[in-house]
Amino acid sequence: MTYTLPERMHPSAMDLYPAHPRLVHYHIFKDAGQPFHDVALRYDWKDYLQWMLDEQPGSVVIRDYQVIHLSDASWRSEHILDARADPADLDQACTLLTRWGMVGIVEQYVRSAALYQQLYAPLIPGFRFNVHASNRTSDRSEQESFHQELEQLCDATGQELHAAFCRANALDLALYEHGCRILQQAEQRLLSAEQASNQTAS
Repeated sequence: MTYTLPERMHPSAMDLYPAHPRLVHYHIFKDAGQPFHDVALRYDWKDYLQWMLDEQPGSVVIRDYQVIHLSDASWRSEHILDARADPADLDQACTLLTRWGMVGIVEQYVRSAALYQQLYAPLIPGFRFNVHASNRTSDRSEQESFHQELEQLCDATGQELHAAFCRANALDLALYEHGCRILQQAEQRLLSAEQASNQTAS
């Protein structure tokens, strides 16, 4: 049994692989398949963020959208594009990720895929989580690429607009940090289990 997932996953798959909000939103801005892409065609990156901050119709796709997807916030409005998340929704989303016990992170895809493989292979005979790097554009490490891309986006955004963006996505940023902690904890549990097994064997 083989499972293959793209390295840079579409935001609709964010329940499996949360991503840093700044990078999610930039890829939404560049993706012709996203709703309201016509807006992105009319604007540059900074104007697009300002459109989001002005809460124009459909701008929710770059405002705490990961928390909305993982909580009851997506059901409280007649249409998901009108949805708003609140701190209770963040708690619900974080609780969901915690219950899963393992969450991959887009910007740590290779590391996440390796952990999924180690955790699920003993439970599913023949399980193989293939890393398909279809969107890799350089040979830099994941973390190096991640930090460089974030730095470039911050420079392109400007300090004032960047601060406003972070305020508008405070819940998604908190969810991302929670996902990173869950990934770290899963890795530590696996390492502890391996160390205990090796001690028993010796």
